[in-house]
Amino acid sequence: PYPDYYRYMPGFYADATVGSAVGEAWRSGDVRYTQVDWNELCRTNAPDGTARYVVGGSVNRLCHFQAAAFFSYRLAPRTELSGGARGRLQRTRRFRRLEDLLGAAALLDVDPYLAGDPVFGDRADNDARRPGRRVGEGEPYGYLYDLCGRSCEGWATLSSGSRNGRWSGYAGFRIGRTVFFRRGHYEKALFPGELSLGRSPDVRFVDYRLCTGTECRLSPRHSLGLDLFCGSGTPRADDVFLAPESRRTTVGAPRSERSVGAELRYRFSGRWATLSLTGYATRRRGGMRVYRYYDDLSSLYCRMALGGIDRRYAGLEFGVAFDLSPRLKLTCAASLSHDVYGDDPQAAIFSDRDGSLVERAPCLLEGFFVGDSPCRTAAAELRYSGRKMWTASLSAACAGGRFLSPAPLRRMRRAYDYALSGEEVRRLAGQERLPEAFDLNLFVSKTFDLGGRYLSFSGSVSNLLDRRDTVYSGYEPMRLRVEGSGTARSIAPFASKYLYAYGRTYYLTVNFLFR
Repeated sequence: PYPDYYRYMPGFYADATVGSAVGEAWRSGDVRYTQVDWNELCRTNAPDGTARYVVGGSVNRLCHFQAAAFFSYRLAPRTELSGGARGRLQRTRRFRRLEDLLGAAALLDVDPYLAGDPVFGDRADNDARRPGRRVGEGEPYGYLYDLCGRSCEGWATLSSGSRNGRWSGYAGFRIGRTVFFRRGHYEKALFPGELSLGRSPDVRFVDYRLCTGTECRLSPRHSLGLDLFCGSGTPRADDVFLAPESRRTTVGAPRSERSVGAELRYRFSGRWATLSLTGYATRRRGGMRVYRYYDDLSSLYCRMALGGIDRRYAGLEFGVAFDLSPRLKLTCAASLSHDVYGDDPQAAIFSDRDGSLVERAPCLLEGFFVGDSPCRTAAAELRYSGRKMWTASLSAACAGGRFLSPAPLRRMRRAYDYALSGEEVRRLAGQERLPEAFDLNLFVSKTFDLGGRYLSFSGSVSNLLDRRDTVYSGYEPMRLRVEGSGTARSIAPFASKYLYAYGRTYYLTVNFLFR
């Protein structure tokens, strides 16, 4: 369990006195709040009875086979045709494995969220073929299924250049076919028969990619290049099946994501410096994603299938390298980007309990930042290469304009309708911006020549300033806090989750090379 589980936090309690007492328990280090009370869990589990608490692990066993062939044929002195073909077979077996019974005798393999349910309580068995199954340590429980896929693809590229080397260009294509299917090993009582057991029908995708580009040398030191592409890409299997743990249902009519883009670059190669400047723009449409979460507005565990995701990426990248001396080099880089949602995707919310549709509506994400990457970055490295095979470098990097990826549920009308004030709407719709991040790193290496054999020692210190408050990444939970009713009701999102960068970290590497 997360240590900041919301029910253990002071803000969960409406009574200020209780909340203050819980806050004091956190500040005093009371392990009943700051840690998992394992002794209490073991006391709750009767040694001769069925476990109420267990430790389980999610297991993914991957089996992958790939075969590929490549060719290259020179049609003329400056014209070459290359390409290849590839085939893949993949199976991922997924199940829950019972790691520790915490003192109990066994675990009853039923869905705990259906226990006592007035409608579906008699269909709680995870495997109807073995009702009332008792699970021991090391055994699978909960779900057991395979996600399988097979694919084949072929590609070819024709490249050519002028006799004087002033220009070069290429054109290529790739075409492929992918098939996904699910094979269930449990017959879930809630979804009997072929809905959960056995092999599902195949889900097929045919994708392509076309690309072309050219580069022109304006002079011995200046060059200009352009690349163009369009195509489609197969979604992940996890975004094709709505709830593969329990059933074979797919997300509506799954489709490939379509993309188109261009990149323009300029390069200067001087005697003491090399400079590059790149501009790019990409649009990706028809993306899919599945979210699993607890829906506070319907009080149900749900799956949200988000379809028609439209994202637009544009930016500039700059890099320059200076040879300050034969042994001293300075490298700098910077980027600016603008990555936003270009349209409102459509959401379909389904109950995990029986697969029924809860709501189908758009998510108002147009204009929101995609998140997960900074809009502005800058980095620099100063490197010195000594005479006796030793190297030292000092590097710095900073990132700004970082936004958390927006949780789609917060930007739906069904959430806004619960808000009774503009402030509540702003809390739901606002996209959080993370603070700027800065990093400083040191690297040193030394290599010894042992008569044709080489022994190298390298050491580095990351986060040299030991900044422990740098937010590495984060996300918005899908949960909403809904309280009261009528004119006294209120709605607010759960607090964002943050992942922090490590403090000062040391690395030491030893390499021995021999022939």
